[in-house]
Amino acid sequence: MFNLSEKNSTNPVVSVIITTYNRAIYLKRAIKSVIFQTFKNFELIIIDDCSTDNTEQVVNSITDDRIIYFKHKTNLGVHQARNNGIQMARGEFIGFLDDDDEWLPNKLKKQVELFKKLPKEFGIVYSGYLVSLNGKIVSKMMPKFKGDCRDYLLRFNILATSTALVRRSCFDKVGFFEYMISIEDWDMWIRISEYYKFDYVPEALSIYNVHESQVSGNVKRLIIGREIMLNKYYSIWSKYPKILANRLNDLGRLFYYTRYSFQAKRYFIKALSLGIFQYKTFLNLLLSKFLSKYFSNIFTPHNSSVNILKIFLIYFERNYFFAPSLINRIILNILNLHTFK
Repeated sequence: MFNLSEKNSTNPVVSVIITTYNRAIYLKRAIKSVIFQTFKNFELIIIDDCSTDNTEQVVNSITDDRIIYFKHKTNLGVHQARNNGIQMARGEFIGFLDDDDEWLPNKLKKQVELFKKLPKEFGIVYSGYLVSLNGKIVSKMMPKFKGDCRDYLLRFNILATSTALVRRSCFDKVGFFEYMISIEDWDMWIRISEYYKFDYVPEALSIYNVHESQVSGNVKRLIIGREIMLNKYYSIWSKYPKILANRLNDLGRLFYYTRYSFQAKRYFIKALSLGIFQYKTFLNLLLSKFLSKYFSNIFTPHNSSVNILKIFLIYFERNYFFAPSLINRIILNILNLHTFK
């Protein structure tokens, strides 16, 4: 490991940025998945957002000259941590890895090889990924969209952060990540798509790890992030009532999962008021009104297995690759406990 003052004059091809906060238990796995890449010409920038656990000791336990460790004096949030990493990066391409996820060994190699074949108008190469629940692979998500992806991105987030390899010039063009509490990556991809095309490696090259510590924080943060996104892109989405209805339905669903039924119904009704009938929104409104009271006492709050199942279902509910089903929705409503309060 070396500090900023010890950088040599030869720039790496790729800069990998891991931002972390109090996740020492997962961090070593993420770091090692980068170190063991078959593509070796990279630097690994770890931005510690003022962790209070043993994160620094975990990083110091790994000896590799390509690692740069930087710790914030105060907690600044993931957006600023990523931005500081981008400012420190020297590579032509920048990859992001969440501290609880991991890469498969050939990820960088295959993405860099594809970038070399593409013209400069391509700003992002992403990939598919595997979903791991409690250490067991339960699903595979494959990429679908390439070229001009702006229209798709206005509808949904088409890629996970840990799958993206981004041309450095994209950030010079569109700027840094903005403060949104969550889903800053989706906003960034939309902004990049205004100027650059996307491509993908048609393989799963990352692992998205689902675990219980994601539950309470993530859903509440998703609500705040999606409300910020709604305000930012409202003038654009309002031109496409179906897209706007989907965004309102998303917020209604998230509020309902946290048992804020009044706010949930308000978003469901607003979505329906756009004049576009969507059975999903109508069903959500009915479920929020009638179903949960019959099942709210079936499970005890904070039951670990129930929480894990709920994370898994919510993950698929908000992922574009998965078409929500009636059964899935009913199960989620049955599991609608006080977990998120």
